[in-house]
Amino acid sequence: MLREAIEAFERGEARLEKACALADLGALLRRRNRRTEARELLREALDAAHRAGARPLADYAETELRATGARPRRVVLTGLDSLTASERRIAELASQDLTNREIAQTLFITARTVEGHLTSVFRKLQLDSRDELCAALSENAPVPA
Repeated sequence: MLREAIEAFERGEARLEKACALADLGALLRRRNRRTEARELLREALDAAHRAGARPLADYAETELRATGARPRRVVLTGLDSLTASERRIAELASQDLTNREIAQTLFITARTVEGHLTSVFRKLQLDSRDELCAALSENAPVPA
């Protein structure tokens, strides 16, 4: 029944529900000593839970995955999630047309530090110019200073 649910959730694009069903099926298979099959499903559930931001489900899937003897791979963050708090704060200020010097003075850091963080932001978000920052950051609310 869990396999049927997974297929139905996939057709209906219910990603979180599918991740939940994958984790439950993986846990069931682990308890039946079908560890190899369980690992594959639990890894998929863990990845989907991380993408959906479902921390409790991700924790459950990771616990079950570890119980199979597997080591979960490190979560690879992309996009806005990959930015540190400092990078995000500096990117927000830069998107408001502040110069590096103005950002440095606002945050009590050096202009060189601002440059380093912005370089990292551009690399992580795959941006070519400062003009693209506003659009890249518009999806989420600003991080408080």
